[in-house]
Amino acid sequence: MGDRVELADADARELPFASASFDLVVSSLALSNIRGAHGRAAALREMVRVLRPGGRLRIVDDGADRYAAVLRDAGCIDVAVRQLDWRTWLARRGYFST
Repeated sequence: MGDRVELADADARELPFASASFDLVVSSLALSNIRGAHGRAAALREMVRVLRPGGRLRIVDDGADRYAAVLRDAGCIDVAVRQLDWRTWLARRGYFST
């Protein structure tokens, strides 16, 4: 499996990957750490850029409902927003350790 996994440290607003590189992009509690709505929108557009046609984007974040319009403007279809459940909120506040 090690030959199929590569870790990259990069700015989400300027991903170092070619367009249409991934079938799946996952962001977990990262976008809300980017300052300003423009910066978060840039990161979202980058995530969409690196997705292959038909690819999937999964985001877990505070206020993800704010991102739906940006994703639609970037060409995403079937955008669904669900509220975080209690386990995510408690983990975010440090009640669970890994």
